Amino acid sequence: MKKLYIFCILLAVSCGHPIESKAATGWIIDIMPAAITASLAADNFSLTGSRGQEEMSLVSSLPNIGTGLYIDTPSGYIDLHGGLGMLLNSRLRSTMFYGSCGMSFEIERSSMFGPHIGMTYFASPEWWGDGEVELSNSTGLIFGLHLTMGDKISYILSADYIHVVFDVESTGAGWTASEDEIDLSGIAIQFGFRAQF
Repeated sequence: MKKLYIFCILLAVSCGHPIESKAATGWIIDIMPAAITASLAADNFSLTGSRGQEEMSLVSSLPNIGTGLYIDTPSGYIDLHGGLGMLLNSRLRSTMFYGSCGMSFEIERSSMFGPHIGMTYFASPEWWGDGEVELSNSTGLIFGLHLTMGDKISYILSADYIHVVFDVESTGAGWTASEDEIDLSGIAIQFGFRAQF
């Protein structure tokens, strides 16, 4: 509940911009095949059992796709969209759902820059390996800055901080977890394509 409250406040601040009644609107689609997150705390977690020790990687992949609405304003445009993706680590995978709000300002012809903030939900985390561990779903935040270059079809580059923590609910017989949670929070760099209609 606390995360949801913080998200609502930050969303209001990020998207708090007067919208003209006749503002132009349209659809956007973001495709982010090249998305990498780095977490310095990821390798704090490991599973130890009779078959040895299994550890997390510091780097994860986060390919995702999203769609939504953009609203043109005199100083730029606001976008509201949601999407899904996959969190892929050497030892863990999870389906991601997200919703976000962003504001883009024109810095030069065909180039836009601005902030965005979103809420994430990571569902059905699954451990890859011989170890047996049950993990909780995770609700978190993602926020950062993005740069788009192009017109109707553009490149998009995003630098973000993402909060992702999975709680350990149980471990299988003969396996011991080094921590009671897996913290994959860290910096995310995403690159892809944005289409506007």
